[in-house]
Amino acid sequence: MATMYLILSFVGFSLRHEVGSYYIILIGALILVWLGDIFLVFDLGRGGDFFTAANICFFIYGISVLYDNSYTFSSFWWVTPYCVKFGIIKSEFESLLFFCYNLCR
Repeated sequence: MATMYLILSFVGFSLRHEVGSYYIILIGALILVWLGDIFLVFDLGRGGDFFTAANICFFIYGISVLYDNSYTFSSFWWVTPYCVKFGIIKSEFESLLFFCYNLCR
């Protein structure tokens, strides 16, 4: 199922976005989430490491989207401690929703 979502994301990106933009960070995050799902079957620690790296990429992508939409750091700095405290993005499901929202707009 993880591979199906990864293929869906590749198809969505190939249809809607150019390759050289900051969306490449989001593709990297989705690959890390996929690797996290695969390695989670064998080792919880390694799978968690991939999910942590993916969440950092999602966070960087979110900041990139805000800057691209003309928001300054002073507009959203107060969100950063909450994101760090609650694990940046709480679950892979929310990450998938964030991805689908940006894919469809």
